[in-house]
Amino acid sequence: ILPALVTPLTDTGELHEKSLEHLIDHLYRSGMGGLYVTGSTGEGIYLNSAIRRRITEIAVHHSRGRGQV
Repeated sequence: ILPALVTPLTDTGELHEKSLEHLIDHLYRSGMGGLYVTGSTGEGIYLNSAIRRRITEIAVHHSRGRGQV
């Protein structure tokens, strides 16, 4: 199972990195086989490229040895 991640943002629209890390850890503890990032939850096209890149970097880093991105 590869769930589409929601993107946790601050009130000012910045990426909330700690929340993203906690979400990723929770999903892997729940038995997910990987992550689908910046895609079908809808907000992906509205995020700038720097935020999309950072989401991907965090997901790849936290997925090592646990699943695919």
